[in-house]
Amino acid sequence: MRLVRLTYASLVTEDFTQKDLKKIISQSRENNLEKGITGYLLYDDKYFLQTVEGSAEEVNKLYNNIVNDLRHNQVQLLGFEEIEYREFTHWNLGYHTSTDINDEILLKYSNHKKFNPYHLHQKSSVMLLKEISQNIESE
Repeated sequence: MRLVRLTYASLVTEDFTQKDLKKIISQSRENNLEKGITGYLLYDDKYFLQTVEGSAEEVNKLYNNIVNDLRHNQVQLLGFEEIEYREFTHWNLGYHTSTDINDEILLKYSNHKKFNPYHLHQKSSVMLLKEISQNIESE
């Protein structure tokens, strides 16, 4: 099986609610476990930043679903790469809000204090999510 990592950013829709977020997280954790997908999601009231890892076939199907999901706007692929090993082995879907991140962590991977995933590239996105997953207990 060929392992890949895909990272994307998107804007949430104006009518997106906390109920929608809880539904995404719950469904994703269940589906990802079944499909062998691991990854991490960072959310604030405006943006999603997510990295997913798994077989090329399953990751591509998932990304296609995300692009067509009406809860996402302006989905932008930040990177897609073949990988030898997973970075997020313990997370079917790890999740945090951007309020959990201090300015120091953001400035380590971006030149902005305010979270905006469109200012990141794949490598810094993955490193940011990995640091968050290791240092902050997931919700």
